[in-house]
Amino acid sequence: MKPVIVHKFGGSSLATADHFKNGLEILGHSKDQAEQKIVVLSAPQGITQLIVDISENILGDEDKTIENKNQLRDKLKKIANELFESEEFNKKAWTQCEVYLSEIESLWNSLKLTRRLSPTNLDVISGYGELFSCCFFNNYLLSKNVSVATIDAREFLTI
Repeated sequence: MKPVIVHKFGGSSLATADHFKNGLEILGHSKDQAEQKIVVLSAPQGITQLIVDISENILGDEDKTIENKNQLRDKLKKIANELFESEEFNKKAWTQCEVYLSEIESLWNSLKLTRRLSPTNLDVISGYGELFSCCFFNNYLLSKNVSVATIDAREFLTI
């Protein structure tokens, strides 16, 4: 049995596309490596704070909410555009990001209906930052012909 090595990349390690690329270098990508690697990713630097700010302002400051939503989309799009050499993988990653953005938007709309942001709601919504990182890193690894299996933590963790 291969030994298991866990790599954890925090937000500052995923701040830009170059940081994501460096992640692959840290992992190494030889096909005949002697260990199995598990990678745990935080949200890209600043993304969780933007998501929290939007969630907290959704019931009040509409202008700030719109500004933060634009910043969130712009920051994610910048990472995607700079990370992928292939339009195929850029499109694939961005399509998944748009699904996540749509899901978050639905959650934010539910906050408008309930007029309440509970700690549980905030945990669920802010967790999308990690999903963006996983989407980018997974597709980046695939674009470099690295065999990868992604496990969505929402499928086996509950809040």
